[in-house]
Amino acid sequence: MAPIPGGAAQWLCCGQRLFVGLRAPFSYGLFRLAEKHVSPRFGWLLGYAKPPVYDANLSTG
Repeated sequence: MAPIPGGAAQWLCCGQRLFVGLRAPFSYGLFRLAEKHVSPRFGWLLGYAKPPVYDANLSTG
């Protein structure tokens, strides 16, 4: 395999950093949209716990 010229290697490294940096917000947005518009069950992919459900009829005391 031929070596990559210096300028191309710098652009390749920059492209990889850009890809890695944009992958996380993109996947987060994708799973949030799926959770909101498809099914709330997609929330487990983001690590969301279900909010607690309290019974309004219980009295304290």
